[in-house]
Amino acid sequence: MAISLAGEHQEHRPELTRFALVLGLLLGGAMALVVFTPLGPLWFGRVTDLEPELAGLALEMAGILVLFPPLSFLTALLRGLLVVRRRTRAVNRAALVEVAGVFAALWVGIHLLDLAGAHAAGAALVTGRLLSLGWLLRSSG
Repeated sequence: MAISLAGEHQEHRPELTRFALVLGLLLGGAMALVVFTPLGPLWFGRVTDLEPELAGLALEMAGILVLFPPLSFLTALLRGLLVVRRRTRAVNRAALVEVAGVFAALWVGIHLLDLAGAHAAGAALVTGRLLSLGWLLRSSG
């Protein structure tokens, strides 16, 4: 969307940025509302009908991943804006940084911090996305 709507000289960047921030925060906020309130156990226990142990794990994982929606919207926005500026090398490198960050954080989580695989995976996904976003921010300036 950012590629097609930014404009040839990114004249619509402020509107796209506002859209990405608002939608990312709304979705992250909605997820946080479910995860960090009594709605979480209700959703994962009764609505989805998970076994109690699995519902607890799902709730913990959702708590780890609550940052993922806003980070994803910002990452997509910056990737699109860099493509409009024909700086695709930065987009490719950010993707490599994200993958390397996921693998490194997963290894650290499992081998050094002795986290359960699911917890390490959730933390690794958020870590990789944060590293990618940092690379994109550095490259877009």
